[in-house]
Amino acid sequence: MLLATANPLNASELIFPTLEVLHIAGFAVLVGTIAMVDFRLLGLGLKRQKVSEVARDLGPWIVFHYTVHRRITLSEANGFGTKAVACTSLALWVGIVFGGIFIAFD
Repeated sequence: MLLATANPLNASELIFPTLEVLHIAGFAVLVGTIAMVDFRLLGLGLKRQKVSEVARDLGPWIVFHYTVHRRITLSEANGFGTKAVACTSLALWVGIVFGGIFIAFD
């Protein structure tokens, strides 16, 4: 019983799995929406829509997506800069995913 009071996640067998499911689902939505915009910037999907339309439609799902990435997607710019931003964004997210997976092996 002492262990359960020290860590609230141990109070029930269902608390940790429930929180983990919510965490992974939230992460999938966040990374998925950003990846969709990045792939559109690279010209690899959603070609019928403008980049700004894709970014606007997915905007409510990308809560803290207000950086250089947002400026590029809303400007309708095209060229090397947009592809560099998309590749950088995808590379950073892949790094975050692998970092999260392999942190357990540290």
